[in-house]
Amino acid sequence: MSDIFRSDNYLFGEYRLIKADRQPCVVCGHTTGDCKPEHVEEPFIAFADTNIENVDTTQLVLVKEDVYVDKQISPYATARVLAAKKGQYISIQKASELGIN
Repeated sequence: MSDIFRSDNYLFGEYRLIKADRQPCVVCGHTTGDCKPEHVEEPFIAFADTNIENVDTTQLVLVKEDVYVDKQISPYATARVLAAKKGQYISIQKASELGIN
């Protein structure tokens, strides 16, 4: 660290720097100054338990025109069914099935 921030064993003019000297700790009283907590917990990793969803299930596509699909209702007849309505948001997976991409 440069001497701009340090003067006469003080950091930023407010915090006194104390060198390690293997003497008892002034805060906790440890005999050699190797301060340790009584019990050590595992570190907590932020966002480790968060489930991040797949982009294909979270991103939506706007349907610009009504999309119809032909469905077989009997061996000799088909029906035209509205699969996606104009102005509706659908998933990327459904859009690729309907051929909207």
